[in-house]
Amino acid sequence: DTKIYIQSIFPVSANIENERPLLSNQNIDEFNHALRGMCDEHGICFVDVCSLLKDEHGRLDESLSSDGIHLKFQGYGLWLDYLKNVK
Repeated sequence: DTKIYIQSIFPVSANIENERPLLSNQNIDEFNHALRGMCDEHGICFVDVCSLLKDEHGRLDESLSSDGIHLKFQGYGLWLDYLKNVK
């Protein structure tokens, strides 16, 4: 038996939301919600990394990214530590 995992889409910074409105955190949250629903419906493990990477405003914590989209070393460390505990 193979276990399938689907991971949430990462949040983005405020700058990215302003530059690229289609990449808003609201849209990302809605898509992640739909992914979670699909996973629940089909017995697939949903890995919510998005919540881990958000700041108090629901955006990508700017200390974890240099460009507002991609993670820096520290962000990858958080992600890896989180994935180690997913069952």
